[in-house]
Amino acid sequence: MESVPIPIHLRNLPPPDECFDHTSFITFLAQWIKPRVYLELGVRYGPIIKNMLPLARRIIGVDLKKDQAFNQLPVEFYEMSTEQFFDQAPGLNLQVDLALIDADHSHESSLRDFDRLFPYVIEDGIICLHDTYPINEYFTRADKCSDSWRTAHFIRQNYGERCEILTLPFQPGLSIVRKSTRQLAWKDDSTFEKSEKIPGDRK
Repeated sequence: MESVPIPIHLRNLPPPDECFDHTSFITFLAQWIKPRVYLELGVRYGPIIKNMLPLARRIIGVDLKKDQAFNQLPVEFYEMSTEQFFDQAPGLNLQVDLALIDADHSHESSLRDFDRLFPYVIEDGIICLHDTYPINEYFTRADKCSDSWRTAHFIRQNYGERCEILTLPFQPGLSIVRKSTRQLAWKDDSTFEKSEKIPGDRK
């Protein structure tokens, strides 16, 4: 008799606060995206931004506090809230290829960041949202992941015609959003025939 499989989100226990290395994962994505513009909301000490230096043409960081190391790096750093940054965004000529949202983890703030960022992301551009799969109630505390998982849920429920989303179930979670109004950027979806039945459905 087969044993009940362990849920995927519980297969890396006992975890530290962050058992999934999102820094390496996002750097890997950047190696393929080759971003002209990388934007990070919530930088802290900036390991991902530093990895972007040889990969992105233009690197923008936003955080309430600026690490002095950034004074020596070719990074556009905005030492302010994300709300203040987006108030300035219309004059910044933003065409974002890859972005990370990792500032205030509350649902309200992370959703606001997503909503305000979304118009500046190019077709097929990628937005990553951190802390969207806390493995238990403890990690939904305000000083951990908070309720940013609700933002990933909201995007899935309300942005379906404008993007697709995948959430990786590894503590603390990473959601990957591809902005897309069509499956293939070069082909009009309206020309696709819609099948009346799922392939293989004999009913």
